[in-house]
This record gives sequence, C-alpha cells and structure tokens, in this order.
Amino acid sequence: MDGFSVLNTLGGGVTMELYGWAMFLIGFLGIVGGASLLSGLEEESGGMVSFGLCFLVIVGVLIFSGVAKHEVPQPTRYEVTVNPGHVIDAARWEIVEQRGEIYVIQSRKGADADE
Repeated sequence: MDGFSVLNTLGGGVTMELYGWAMFLIGFLGIVGGASLLSGLEEESGGMVSFGLCFLVIVGVLIFSGVAKHEVPQPTRYEVTVNPGHVIDAARWEIVEQRGEIYVIQSRKGADADE
C-alpha cells in the first residue's frame, strides 16, 4: 500500500444472515404448529396436540441448527493516513469514510489489491 500509512484494519470476516424464504417457511410452520396445538388443547384431542408439538419442535430445530443461515463475507477496511505528496488510487480503493486526515478505505470489487 504505497502512498499511505495503515493505522488499523477493520472487518474482513463473515457474518451470518437468514435466508428470506427460510424465515417465511419457519414462520409458517410455527403458525401451523401453534394453531394445531391450541386446537388440540381446546378439543382435548391428543393427536392434534402431538401434531402441533411436532411442528413446534421442527421449528425449534430449524432455528437453532442454523439451516436457514448463510455466510456473508465482509470487506476488509483500512484506516489510513495519506503520506505527503501521495493520493489514494480511486481505481483501486473506495473511500468509505473520512474523519479529518484519516480515511477509511476498502478495495474496489474487481480491483487487484496487492497489499
């Protein structure tokens, strides 16, 4: 990284996010399970209670197993100061934030960032 001094490196890891369709499916299964459980309790039907409990257990397993999550890579960001007489290459780096003389930059997508 010629022309600037790196003060700090931020991010670069992955975060977990839920798939939209999975949230819909889990919500639907939870509603069906809850409605079946309540209906079974109201009518004192053991079969409906068992059916509702099974659905709610499936929902719980799906939520806690992480089957509905995927990894989202986060870009690596650098807090830098520009050395006198130099500039940040706009074709290679994107300026995310500026705080006085400190810039937060990240590599542009498709740019060859030799660090």
